[in-house]
Amino acid sequence: MDRNRHEKGRSVPSDISLAEDWATALERIEAQRSGENRSRVRPVVARRTGVSEGTLYSLARRRLKKITNDTLRRLGNGLIAELQRELGRIEHELQIHTQIGTHIDSGEVLALVASRQKIKAALGLTDLPPSSGGEK
Repeated sequence: MDRNRHEKGRSVPSDISLAEDWATALERIEAQRSGENRSRVRPVVARRTGVSEGTLYSLARRRLKKITNDTLRRLGNGLIAELQRELGRIEHELQIHTQIGTHIDSGEVLALVASRQKIKAALGLTDLPPSSGGEK
Protein backbone atom coordinates (compact mmCIF):
# COMPACT_ATOMS: atom_id res chain seq x y z
CA MET A 1 0.00 0.00 0.00
CA ASP A 2 1.25 3.49 -0.84
CA ARG A 3 2.56 5.27 2.28
CA ASN A 4 0.86 8.50 1.22
CA ARG A 5 -2.58 6.92 0.80
CA HIS A 6 -5.19 6.73 3.50
CA GLU A 7 -7.17 3.48 3.75
CA LYS A 8 -10.21 5.19 2.17
CA GLY A 9 -8.16 6.15 -0.88
CA ARG A 10 -7.62 9.78 0.08
CA SER A 11 -4.16 11.18 -0.28
CA VAL A 12 -2.36 11.97 2.97
CA PRO A 13 0.51 14.49 2.92
CA SER A 14 3.94 13.11 3.72
CA ASP A 15 5.97 14.39 6.65
CA ILE A 16 8.29 16.17 4.20
CA SER A 17 5.44 18.01 2.46
CA LEU A 18 3.96 19.00 5.85
CA ALA A 19 7.34 20.33 6.96
CA GLU A 20 7.73 22.26 3.69
CA ASP A 21 4.28 23.79 4.06
CA TRP A 22 4.78 24.68 7.73
CA ALA A 23 8.23 26.18 7.17
CA THR A 24 6.89 28.22 4.24
CA ALA A 25 3.97 29.47 6.36
CA LEU A 26 6.28 30.46 9.23
CA GLU A 27 8.61 32.31 6.88
CA ARG A 28 5.72 34.10 5.15
CA ILE A 29 4.20 35.17 8.47
CA GLU A 30 7.51 36.58 9.67
CA ALA A 31 8.23 38.22 6.29
CA GLN A 32 4.82 39.90 6.32
CA ARG A 33 5.32 41.06 9.91
CA SER A 34 8.80 42.51 9.30
CA GLY A 35 8.48 43.64 5.68
CA GLU A 36 11.53 41.59 4.67
CA ASN A 37 11.79 38.75 2.15
CA ARG A 38 11.65 35.10 3.18
CA SER A 39 15.37 34.47 2.94
CA ARG A 40 16.10 37.39 5.29
CA VAL A 41 13.67 36.20 7.96
CA ARG A 42 14.87 32.59 7.86
CA PRO A 43 17.35 33.16 10.75
CA VAL A 44 14.50 34.54 12.89
CA VAL A 45 12.30 31.53 12.12
CA ALA A 46 15.25 29.22 12.81
CA ARG A 47 15.87 30.83 16.19
CA ARG A 48 12.18 30.72 17.19
CA THR A 49 11.62 27.11 16.16
CA GLY A 50 15.01 25.62 16.96
CA VAL A 51 15.28 24.29 13.39
CA SER A 52 18.55 25.07 11.61
CA GLU A 53 18.66 27.66 8.84
CA GLY A 54 20.10 24.99 6.56
CA THR A 55 17.11 22.73 7.11
CA LEU A 56 14.71 25.63 6.47
CA TYR A 57 16.63 26.48 3.28
CA SER A 58 16.47 22.85 2.11
CA LEU A 59 12.74 22.75 2.85
CA ALA A 60 12.22 25.96 0.87
CA ARG A 61 14.10 24.43 -2.09
CA ARG A 62 12.30 21.08 -1.66
CA ARG A 63 15.63 19.28 -1.36
CA LEU A 64 15.09 17.22 1.79
CA LYS A 65 14.58 13.49 1.36
CA LYS A 66 13.82 12.75 5.01
CA ILE A 67 12.95 14.68 8.14
CA THR A 68 13.22 13.88 11.81
CA ASN A 69 10.19 13.76 14.08
CA ASP A 70 11.83 16.42 16.25
CA THR A 71 12.12 18.85 13.33
CA LEU A 72 8.53 18.22 12.31
CA ARG A 73 7.38 18.74 15.90
CA ARG A 74 9.36 22.00 16.21
CA LEU A 75 7.86 23.39 12.99
CA GLY A 76 4.36 22.35 14.05
CA ASN A 77 4.77 23.93 17.48
CA GLY A 78 6.10 27.10 15.86
CA LEU A 79 3.10 27.33 13.57
CA ILE A 80 0.68 26.70 16.44
CA ALA A 81 2.37 29.48 18.43
CA GLU A 82 2.01 31.88 15.48
CA LEU A 83 -1.66 30.99 15.04
CA GLN A 84 -2.29 31.48 18.75
CA ARG A 85 -0.50 34.84 18.63
CA GLU A 86 -2.65 35.92 15.68
CA LEU A 87 -5.81 34.70 17.41
CA GLY A 88 -4.91 36.80 20.44
CA ARG A 89 -4.36 39.84 18.24
CA ILE A 90 -7.73 39.36 16.55
CA GLU A 91 -9.52 38.85 19.86
CA HIS A 92 -7.94 42.06 21.17
CA GLU A 93 -8.97 43.99 18.06
CA LEU A 94 -12.54 42.68 18.35
CA GLN A 95 -12.61 43.75 21.99
CA ILE A 96 -11.54 47.26 20.99
CA HIS A 97 -14.28 47.40 18.34
CA THR A 98 -16.81 46.33 20.97
CA GLN A 99 -15.62 48.99 23.41
CA ILE A 100 -15.80 51.80 20.86
CA GLY A 101 -19.22 50.68 19.65
CA THR A 102 -18.41 49.55 16.12
CA HIS A 103 -21.51 47.99 14.57
CA ILE A 104 -21.36 44.20 14.45
CA ASP A 105 -22.22 44.19 10.73
CA SER A 106 -19.32 46.45 9.75
CA GLY A 107 -16.96 45.03 7.16
CA GLU A 108 -13.96 45.22 9.45
CA VAL A 109 -15.68 43.31 12.27
CA LEU A 110 -17.02 40.69 9.88
CA ALA A 111 -13.53 40.20 8.41
CA LEU A 112 -12.03 39.81 11.90
CA VAL A 113 -14.72 37.29 12.88
CA ALA A 114 -14.08 35.29 9.69
CA SER A 115 -10.32 35.30 10.38
CA ARG A 116 -10.92 34.22 13.97
CA GLN A 117 -13.05 31.29 12.79
CA LYS A 118 -10.40 30.17 10.27
CA ILE A 119 -7.67 30.22 12.90
CA LYS A 120 -9.86 28.44 15.45
CA ALA A 121 -10.61 25.76 12.87
CA ALA A 122 -6.90 25.36 12.09
CA LEU A 123 -6.18 24.99 15.81
CA GLY A 124 -9.07 22.57 16.31
CA LEU A 125 -10.93 25.03 18.53
CA THR A 126 -14.17 25.15 16.58
CA ASP A 127 -17.38 24.96 18.55
CA LEU A 128 -18.79 21.45 18.37
CA PRO A 129 -22.54 21.00 18.08
CA PRO A 130 -24.15 19.49 21.17
CA SER A 131 -24.30 15.73 20.92
CA SER A 132 -27.54 13.85 21.21
CA GLY A 133 -27.78 12.03 24.53
CA GLY A 134 -27.78 8.51 23.05
CA GLU A 135 -24.27 8.56 21.55
CA LYS A 136 -21.19 7.31 23.36
